[in-house]
Amino acid sequence: MLETSISITDPINSYYSSLRTSPAARRRRHGRALATALRDPLDPSLKKRRSLSAQSLGPRRRRPSFAPRQRPVIRFPNRIPDPAAGSPGQPLRTAVFALGSFWRSEAVFGCLDGVVRTAVGYAGGSKPNPEYRSLRDHAECVQVEYDPRLISYRQLLDVFWSSHDSREVLGQGPDVGNQYRSIIFTNGTEESRLAALSKEREQAKSKSSVVTTQIQHLETFYPAEPEHQKFELKRHPLLLQLMGNLPEEELQKSRLAAKMNSFAAELCPPHIQKQIDVKIGDIIRKSWPVLRNV
Repeated sequence: MLETSISITDPINSYYSSLRTSPAARRRRHGRALATALRDPLDPSLKKRRSLSAQSLGPRRRRPSFAPRQRPVIRFPNRIPDPAAGSPGQPLRTAVFALGSFWRSEAVFGCLDGVVRTAVGYAGGSKPNPEYRSLRDHAECVQVEYDPRLISYRQLLDVFWSSHDSREVLGQGPDVGNQYRSIIFTNGTEESRLAALSKEREQAKSKSSVVTTQIQHLETFYPAEPEHQKFELKRHPLLLQLMGNLPEEELQKSRLAAKMNSFAAELCPPHIQKQIDVKIGDIIRKSWPVLRNV
């Protein structure tokens, strides 16, 4: 781990250095320096005088120096490797869901066992390269990268259905608009089949209203702007500092950041929420080491 040192300078030495010379001596020295500076530097007499003066003085004696007192050094980690970012050859898969505002949607999935990374973005529309202020017909969505050995696509679908109201039309709660519609984006035939079956089960729970969730084949996922990634986590600078102030690129790819984003939104399961809270308290009491995993 690379570290940057910030030392606190000691002004005492410079202060005492100024006191070692009397005011009269300082005035004489200033006068000689001013007179020399006003003379022509090409004057041969001045050059000769300097030479004689140097010979008559002999070798210069070094003035005693006073080493500055040792001060504490504050060390900040520059880069913290993510110990759980996945190993080469790990069979990861990707799922994409739209279930309202993507700030909260990302936090819904980040704390699940088996979820490696999360990212927010736009999908489901026709406009190329959409932006937050210009989405057109795209929906806000979350991309979930997961390990199918630890969590299945069916389980992700269960979390999707339980985390929003699929019967609302064009919005979720206070977020109203086409960009907040409910969609399951699929990457193949098997995902489409599982999504359709889960929608049927959800509809069977109540016949009084219609499930509005769409099932679409994913064409392109457009990542959202950096300020929208890990939004809940970024609202808590203390958590970012405990993680080592990761650069934006590493923050977006970090498994720890995905989990801490859910913790910041209080969307982890209660026992995990409490476990992380206790660990953070221990870290603060032990002089702020870096939070590497939870």
